[in-house]
Amino acid sequence: MERHDFGNGRSRFEPETPLHHDHLIDNTTGNVIEFHSDEIEKLQRRIAKKMGFRLIGHRLELYGVPLSESESG
Repeated sequence: MERHDFGNGRSRFEPETPLHHDHLIDNTTGNVIEFHSDEIEKLQRRIAKKMGFRLIGHRLELYGVPLSESESG
């Protein structure tokens, strides 16, 4: 099991898997949505290479609110 800490006392445990995924956290509800994006993965590797590094891992957490809420506020 792997613990993920999302701040503000929010954390959860997930089974360790060979398939990488990132997280989108809903700041309104605290829900955590797992997702995978080949586009993001490729961009991160390109950035690391441009900076003279070989990427061996990363952690990406996106925080947001539903569009309907952010559009009205």
